[in-house]
Amino acid sequence: MHKIKHILLILLLSLLGLVGLSHLVAAANMPTSTVSPVAQADLPAAPAGLLSITDTLAYGFTTFGEFYRFSLNAPEMAEWITSTGSAFEASDFADDDFSVLYALLPFGDFYQFDTASGAATFVTYTLPISTLQWMGMTWDDSSQQMYAAGYLSESFYFCSDTSESMLYQLDVSTGLVFSPTVVMDVPCLVALASGPDGLFYGLDDYWNQLVVFDAAGNIVTTVQIPFDVGAHHGLDFDDATGLLYATAVDLQSSSSQLWVIDPETLFTALAGFLGYGDGQQFGALAIAAEYEEPEVEGEINPQAGGALEYIDPLGSLTRIEAPPGAVTQTVRLSFTPLNAPGFPPPPGTQFVNHNFDLTAGIVTATIHHLYLPIMLGSGDQPGLNGMLDSAGSGELTYEFVFLRPLTFTIYYTDTDLGSSLEDSLRLFYWNGYEWVDAIETCREVGILPDPQYSSNPDENYVQLPVCHLSRFGMVGN
Repeated sequence: MHKIKHILLILLLSLLGLVGLSHLVAAANMPTSTVSPVAQADLPAAPAGLLSITDTLAYGFTTFGEFYRFSLNAPEMAEWITSTGSAFEASDFADDDFSVLYALLPFGDFYQFDTASGAATFVTYTLPISTLQWMGMTWDDSSQQMYAAGYLSESFYFCSDTSESMLYQLDVSTGLVFSPTVVMDVPCLVALASGPDGLFYGLDDYWNQLVVFDAAGNIVTTVQIPFDVGAHHGLDFDDATGLLYATAVDLQSSSSQLWVIDPETLFTALAGFLGYGDGQQFGALAIAAEYEEPEVEGEINPQAGGALEYIDPLGSLTRIEAPPGAVTQTVRLSFTPLNAPGFPPPPGTQFVNHNFDLTAGIVTATIHHLYLPIMLGSGDQPGLNGMLDSAGSGELTYEFVFLRPLTFTIYYTDTDLGSSLEDSLRLFYWNGYEWVDAIETCREVGILPDPQYSSNPDENYVQLPVCHLSRFGMVGN
């Protein structure tokens, strides 16, 4: 009763040599009716804060057996690599090696693809159950393991209330699968991605929904998706922004689409159209997103002060300004953004995507000093920074603070906020043992007796004085 629209695609794929299977595997207590997707006319466009500003490359296979790559910034400029002759439904990279793409055909053929040339190498035939068809594959960073998923059904690409979704671990060196897990109450899993939170994200064809579940197959949450979920979809995270991308097709216009999903709110919006058109859609999507944290430097001197600016992947500015007289000799500040600060947030708070290390270096004719965000937490001035003498013993030699406060201005987006309230935003620093409100850095050293935050919810920024180096993380509650 469901997804009759796929009949033409099934006939076409049969011409490509794919053979349907006919065994029926029933699953008890499954839903017996479907939910219609949200009308296309009601779809919002993706807000600027949700769009990628990185030139991350993505790869995928279409339902007509074509292998493409494109930039998330310009999906309309999709570049043809080669023709595979088969419709791959699952693919991903292993760890951070983006030269080799692993891919599965629905009925078990496991391949490696050279992403530069498109050359394919057959590895093995891997099919644990005769009626299971592979529909998604993802590399999980938290377990350093590849996973493959699909569903059991009565015939080729036929999704019904008796279908059952399965999750397997996959050895990319041999193509063997193991540790089967049933994804509870999800009849037809047609795409799979692993999130930075250690959870799995998938598209369910039967209920037209995005599902979030754990490695044991337990559902964490579900949300209805505004595009029409069918048999052929790609799903993957962009590590540079933390956003989830999905490929789909508008059945009325036959336009191939790229969608973006905020994993915090599960808000879904149309990001753009894929350039090859003609009704094809990716049955697999793999984003080659090795996120190298950039380092931004800025010089400050005793006479004029100075500043540095960093713009994050979502377009938000962080500006650090030093007034004249903050240092006694020229200092080079280095700002290194962090995907995660490395320590749990203060109780009752959550991080809001602005985490960074701030270090400083001094170079003279005879000696090199590097001031590090290593917190001493000793004496009557807890939390001051040590200085590493790189020309000497390599040991911490003395403490360092700025003579006048630096001004930190941190802009944020609504996506950064998540469920946090704007008036609760604060910048904290790590003192070696715990997080401390960064507003205290100038009070600790006696430079400002009553430092204050300056917040502007209308323009989305927080501003405060800071008097020493550290690892910082902005939090809200």
